[in-house]
Amino acid sequence: MPSDTSKFLAEGSVTYDAWLPMWSPPLYDARFEHDACGVGFVAARDLAPSHRLARLAVDCLTRLEHRGARAADGTGDGAGILTEIPYELLARELDIRRLAPPAKGHLGVMAAFLRPAQAERARGVITAAVAAEELNVLWFRTVPIHTAALGRRALESLPIIEQVLIAAPESVHGIEFERRMFLARKAVERAAVPGVDIISSSARTVVYKGLFHASHVADFFWDLADTDFRTSFAIFHQRYSTNTLPSWEIAQPFRTLAHNGEINTIASNRSWTYARERVATSSAWGDRLADVTPFLQPDQSDSGTLDNMFELLLLSGRSLTHVKELLIPAAWENVVDLSPERRAFAEYHAFLTEPWDGPAAVAATDGISLVSFVDRNG
Repeated sequence: MPSDTSKFLAEGSVTYDAWLPMWSPPLYDARFEHDACGVGFVAARDLAPSHRLARLAVDCLTRLEHRGARAADGTGDGAGILTEIPYELLARELDIRRLAPPAKGHLGVMAAFLRPAQAERARGVITAAVAAEELNVLWFRTVPIHTAALGRRALESLPIIEQVLIAAPESVHGIEFERRMFLARKAVERAAVPGVDIISSSARTVVYKGLFHASHVADFFWDLADTDFRTSFAIFHQRYSTNTLPSWEIAQPFRTLAHNGEINTIASNRSWTYARERVATSSAWGDRLADVTPFLQPDQSDSGTLDNMFELLLLSGRSLTHVKELLIPAAWENVVDLSPERRAFAEYHAFLTEPWDGPAAVAATDGISLVSFVDRNG
């Protein structure tokens, strides 16, 4: 390398583009550094659940493995899939145990990570929380797994992975069932049993995630290879940890979304949410609003906090696209050709909440529709 770089360039012996690679390592060039988490979704255009789509989602996730990282012992940063509840598979499992499966739309799944020392206590708390919502626990299903897919650190921290299968009475369905599943989860969280993490609680969707690589998701979770596992959509995520230590709990997807990027405004977003929680009112929750608190789970990643808000607003009556525009709006202030209706919408919502700004890319669902987008910095 010349000792006087500026003189070397000024002499015109070589152009800048030709000179730069001379200083760069032969297998790496910082100009092409764009790697981050991998996120995406697939969906059936005819809305029909199938095992083919489940396998397609696994294949798509596997192809995102290069977007993640791994520790020296081979432990991955985390990967997972959010799908429609595989009703046929779970109904079959209930039948095998001579438990009558509820009708489709009346079966909910609360997926949980439990630490062995607290597992029995956690099951008691979950059962009580579900019963308080006038729902019925059918079975604590141990999810079939293959631990050979894990690195040493992931194996050492492996939780018990269970799905609590929950039945609703005939009069409870749709959004009412979703809200009761949410309230039961919030009650479990407020009980603060150590080492208990509810990774999904819904009558529409279920999450399969863990501390492994994208290519190991179907090796680890045997359900995903079962031909009775059928879904009409899937959101998938390969994590690349940048500012938080990888763990089972903060692997993605979360309950409603998978997120790639950073939320640079997260401190103010959390502070404003805490402030609004003190004065919140809601026609959707009525006198149950106190049971929805706290709005945000403590010790969550920025992505997990965003998921908390997405889930709360969806279950409070807003549509998926409305929640997206409320939390992660497009740039609008200086857009000269924005329609009067869109400008009025943006101005009104700017008074309700501040943007959760990235840059970020998100895939999200309410269990019925899906949306994928980048934020205004994306």
